[in-house]
Amino acid sequence: MGGQGRRAPGGADPRHRRPGPHGLSCVIGAREASAGRIIMVGRESDRHRLDVAARLGADNLLTGTTDEAMEQVAELTGGRLADVIVNAADSSAALQTALRTAGDRSTPVQVGLPNSGGGSAQPVLEALNSKVLTIRGVRGRPCRLTTS
Repeated sequence: MGGQGRRAPGGADPRHRRPGPHGLSCVIGAREASAGRIIMVGRESDRHRLDVAARLGADNLLTGTTDEAMEQVAELTGGRLADVIVNAADSSAALQTALRTAGDRSTPVQVGLPNSGGGSAQPVLEALNSKVLTIRGVRGRPCRLTTS
């Protein structure tokens, strides 16, 4: 994470969809950075990875649709939603879930580029403006292995 998202004290910090190596690494980083609550969002079919996220420090494990995830995050945060959201999945659908669970004036961080799911920029721009978001992007998926 390297300081890309700055969480308010006690804030929630969800990691979204398919908890693969990048997302699981983000759980470790969030725990090391003293995140107030770490919420991992994934699919029920990835239960084994969600269980790994719990062992690495995730406080809550959520599954379901985008609407269900948003409702669950709202319930866990008393309606505030999340302060920092890290989307380490490479799909547009996961990015939409990340933006829906973002609270007002929060910081969504997109790791790499969404490669699947299509979609348009309109939902991103609507969330950016209506929630006054600070969206960060970080490189996260090397397209090729480099040697030194």
